[in-house]
Amino acid sequence: METFCSSNSVFSGISKSYLEDEAFRKQFYSYNPDSEQDWNLRLKDVKSYTYQREQLYNALYVLNKKWGASDATLNNIESLKKESTFCVVTGQQTGILGGPLYSIYKAATTIKKSKDLSKLLDVDVVPVFWMASEDHDFEEARVVSIVDDNKLKKVMVDKKPGLGQNNPYKTSHNYSYIKEPVGWIDVNTSVKSLMIEARYAWKDSKFKDWCHEVFEATIRENESLSDWFGRMYLKIFEDEGLILIDPMDEAVRKLGTAFLQEAISKSDDIINAVEEAGTALEDLGYSPLIESRLGATGLYYLERGERIPIIHEEGLYTIRENDERQAFSLSELKTRMGSHPEEFSTNVILRPVIQDVYLPTLAYVAGPGEASYYAQLKSVYSFFNMHMPMILVRENYTVVGEKLGFNLESLNLEVDEILNKDQFEIERFILNASDPMDVDHLFDEFQKDFNKQYELLVKKLESIDSDILEISDKNKDLITRQFDYLKQKSHRFHRRNHKEELKTVKKIYDWIKPYGGLQERTLSPLNVLSLAGPEFIHYIVNELEYDKKHRVIIVK
Repeated sequence: METFCSSNSVFSGISKSYLEDEAFRKQFYSYNPDSEQDWNLRLKDVKSYTYQREQLYNALYVLNKKWGASDATLNNIESLKKESTFCVVTGQQTGILGGPLYSIYKAATTIKKSKDLSKLLDVDVVPVFWMASEDHDFEEARVVSIVDDNKLKKVMVDKKPGLGQNNPYKTSHNYSYIKEPVGWIDVNTSVKSLMIEARYAWKDSKFKDWCHEVFEATIRENESLSDWFGRMYLKIFEDEGLILIDPMDEAVRKLGTAFLQEAISKSDDIINAVEEAGTALEDLGYSPLIESRLGATGLYYLERGERIPIIHEEGLYTIRENDERQAFSLSELKTRMGSHPEEFSTNVILRPVIQDVYLPTLAYVAGPGEASYYAQLKSVYSFFNMHMPMILVRENYTVVGEKLGFNLESLNLEVDEILNKDQFEIERFILNASDPMDVDHLFDEFQKDFNKQYELLVKKLESIDSDILEISDKNKDLITRQFDYLKQKSHRFHRRNHKEELKTVKKIYDWIKPYGGLQERTLSPLNVLSLAGPEFIHYIVNELEYDKKHRVIIVK
């Protein structure tokens, strides 16, 4: 494989300022990732916190063992029992077929930085992936894109009742609208249908057996979509010791009981602090990403199979489901949290904090959006006598196969041109380069000559009758329309004569820049892994040094 840096960047706005502006970083974040002194300070801070390591070990061991964890993963979980072991953490919603490709890059970056920090700080550091199974944005989780037979297409699963084992409140009547976490959505018949399509994407791959093991052999009919995701990731990273944590697991939730009670007690102050940070960002010209509704608490209640926000209003904590309303006093809600922590979950404001309550987190590996979210959370950590972890941005790539590289070469194009220009620009470049007579120029010159001659003609005809002037403009417009029609036809015939080159351009864009966006945000890992196999994972984890720049990988 061959790698080079691109001029393209995935970072802008708040995340770009975090990387480049020291004063901005100091105002809104707790540490500087480029400072070894700050790394030692972060290590000292984490050592001062208390963790429920034995309970954490028990929960993680059972979960990861269930999903087929390798010895490398189980050994890392064992290591977490020791006070001298720490984590680098990342997370993502548990989408079908592994979610978007950048989820793989987040996990790979987390593993790589765990190894780097073990050497830098001379301590044991293990990689942890937070499976955002609590998210109820099913529309985002159910769709991903693949390239099959050189054609880009979206594939998806249905929200059917499935076997009903994960969410007993889901019925054939409410399944289409119930706001259930992805971790409760059953593997159903549409997953099997999806795999029929997915198989075609790896049918000619020399890694097809491995792809089958990763994406298809990991499916279990009695499990959820999140379970499927977990099995996929433990298979993909089986040699690297990646640990998965599922916040919907009851044993994991019990670790957060005291945190939930403290969070609800301080919810008004926490939300105010987030809004103040948002105002400070706006004053500097940025657009904050976190906006809270009136009375928000940062917490959800899992009620009859749905995830419903808890609202603080009129001195009570209310949960509204359709036209029904439940109301709790603060003491009642805290008692409920103590006895049934599995009924509560956090939103974007509190999820990072509860993650660091569970785990001895040195650093969090964030995408551009997450890095921007964190700009509003520095004060939130202070309510729990904690500091925000070190924020590391995930690595980002565009992967190109050797065959596509030949396609680019045949058209005299570079990957960076594709990343920085839209498809229309490149098509126009190709057509213009193969148009020796320059059709547009030809018609422009002809139009100028025609206008001049037409004006002379009308002047001469005017001597016959002045009424000629009244019809000359209409006549000229009719003739010009015919010129335009001929010009359009010329372009259409020219495109037809070069349809093979244009088909190649579309094939290039479908792979490198699908739907006009970066490959990593749209494509499933399936395509890249069927192209490069497990060697690709080894390459980006162990052979490439950490780099924030966008890089292009040519797979040969």
